[in-house]
Amino acid sequence: MKPYIPEKLVAVSRYQRYFPTLSIQMQKDVYTRMAELIKEEGAYCDKGNYKHMAQILTSRTIRSGYCGQRTSASEFLFRFVFNRQIMA
Repeated sequence: MKPYIPEKLVAVSRYQRYFPTLSIQMQKDVYTRMAELIKEEGAYCDKGNYKHMAQILTSRTIRSGYCGQRTSASEFLFRFVFNRQIMA
């Protein structure tokens, strides 16, 4: 079994390019929350689904902590897409 380390999970997730654009504080918050989720979801982290869990844990953590506040998935995606369109 691979160790479930937040930094390594982010590195293999779909957010590996997006994550460095977050503030340092937000990155620390994401890592902290991911460590909590790893403990909470430990029963699922042992079944050979490392990359799948990397996607779930990273997505769930970023979505719940976006801009330091709890937001719905739809609000998070709207902000994410809207910000990307403005930057393009």
